Amino acid sequence: MDSKLKHNNLLKYFSLQEFEELLEINDLYVKAETIVNKLFKNVVDKDNKPYVGHLIRVSNSLKEPIEKVAGLLHDTLEDTCVTYNDLLDVGFTNEILDIVKLVTNENVNTENLSQKQKLALYYKKIDKIIASNNINAIRLKEADMSDNFNPARIDNLPSDVKEWLTKKYSSQIVKLRKVLNK
Repeated sequence: MDSKLKHNNLLKYFSLQEFEELLEINDLYVKAETIVNKLFKNVVDKDNKPYVGHLIRVSNSLKEPIEKVAGLLHDTLEDTCVTYNDLLDVGFTNEILDIVKLVTNENVNTENLSQKQKLALYYKKIDKIIASNNINAIRLKEADMSDNFNPARIDNLPSDVKEWLTKKYSSQIVKLRKVLNK
């Protein structure tokens, strides 16, 4: 194995044999699906449902093959120790990973920020995605937000969480849909 690959963070999730098998997968969708099933195996969403379901729904709602792969991977950089280069080293393209990177929230400590400051940061992120003119990233972010804001997913959540998600997503989904002419 290439010495660069020996330091790949995916090895924290995959055995050496599984990692070598992963390297042999040529279909990038299957490779991404294999990765997220392993990375998010024991992760649940706010409604205590398997988190990987969100990744699959987002991916399935997209049409372009690169968007579908990016849809599966879209929370990987944000929610795990796996890096852009780790994914690049196992065969994903810069084009796919640039989409993922654009929709990834920066690692900023928001613990001491007010709700208004958190919203301002999020809105700035959406504006940055739109300003990139990367239509694949814009479509992915709209699909991600639509799934996160789906009434079927949020109806069982406490009212304060629903209220927060409404403040966070409602105007921004409209903004993204205007760009996409939806």
